[in-house]
Amino acid sequence: MTTLPRLLTALAVVATILTACPSPEPVPVEPSAEDLKSDFVSAMHGRRDGVRSIHDAIVAGTLPEAREAGRTLARVEVDTALPETWAVMNTELEFAVKGITEAVDLNAAAADAAVTVGTCGSCHRAAGAQLQFEPLPHPDRTEDGSRHHMVRHQVAARALWQAVVSNSDEHWNNGLTWLAAGPVEQSEFPEHVVLDDRAREFEALVHGIAAEGHGVTDPKARVTLYGRLIAVCAGCHAHTQGGPASVPSAP
Repeated sequence: MTTLPRLLTALAVVATILTACPSPEPVPVEPSAEDLKSDFVSAMHGRRDGVRSIHDAIVAGTLPEAREAGRTLARVEVDTALPETWAVMNTELEFAVKGITEAVDLNAAAADAAVTVGTCGSCHRAAGAQLQFEPLPHPDRTEDGSRHHMVRHQVAARALWQAVVSNSDEHWNNGLTWLAAGPVEQSEFPEHVVLDDRAREFEALVHGIAAEGHGVTDPKARVTLYGRLIAVCAGCHAHTQGGPASVPSAP
């Protein structure tokens, strides 16, 4: 008759011991290669969107928007371990993006934006990446059916951005061809946008960059020309208070 109480006492002792022992740490689950690839691709898409937003803001001549786009890009983290060469480029990109967020003027922002875009291109080249973009809108068509010189410039600048990011000769040559069209006509703009002598100087600089860029194949030289172009776009738009918002949108 004493067996049951003894058994209960023994079970109580065992329960006390088990309770006192710490629970084993859960074994961490390593992410699969597919998960890592998916995270990396998502991060790259986030960076693509951020770099493009910086481009658009600088071309429009809006420094606050460019800084904010830089801050947004800086928040996109690449968690996957990178090969040493890529890691160095990643550090260079982060440094250039920091420069955009702290830029004191549009010229400084354009210079750091060009470095950012060029670093993207260098990394893609090292990785053998083949980038695909959605087709650019036709530079000679607008929503209202009119032809507009500035629409050509917008599409051309975006084509050169794509060329530097993806190391594409086709995008580079298309962008230069569209950029060279001219001259700009006052009748293409609303009344508040006045094409004075300074604006004409900016136009001449744009066409000079287009002429200079033909035959350029060195990636670093292309980065330099791209940076000069977006700085000129920014300067002209800030001067005229025009910019992409003042012209018809490409479909």
